[in-house]
Amino acid sequence: KGPGCTRRRCGRTGWRIRAFRRPWVACWNAAGGCGLIGPVAFLLDHYKEGDFGIVPCCLRHSTVLQSDILEHFKNGCSTPRATHEPTDCPATQVLKDVNRTCLETKKAMGKISDDLMSLQTSLNQCSEGVESRRCKMQEPIGGKNFRAC
Repeated sequence: KGPGCTRRRCGRTGWRIRAFRRPWVACWNAAGGCGLIGPVAFLLDHYKEGDFGIVPCCLRHSTVLQSDILEHFKNGCSTPRATHEPTDCPATQVLKDVNRTCLETKKAMGKISDDLMSLQTSLNQCSEGVESRRCKMQEPIGGKNFRAC
């Protein structure tokens, strides 16, 4: 106990211990003006959709706040540059790694999907060929029809 904390002054908050077990973090773009504090699982989506994100201007090789990028291009790239450059902090590097892995996974899934469609087409053609030959084999032999397809 400290001198300013007595049992009388302490009370129940009604918060559950479970709430403290979830990892909550501040947005790593706080320097750009974002004040979000939320669950880690939400952070990537927030970063992608957030207005305070810093994005590159491909024409002037400068950086602009995401919320200002449309106005920046409308004004012929004359909107002031973002005051906060993206940092190379570990969280930013992790986000880049996650994004790169996500893109690689999407490409791999697309290839798998294409391969699956190709296999399905080949299987359908094979099945049709087998059915066609089965019917040809069951055609009348010597004028007698054993079975019709």
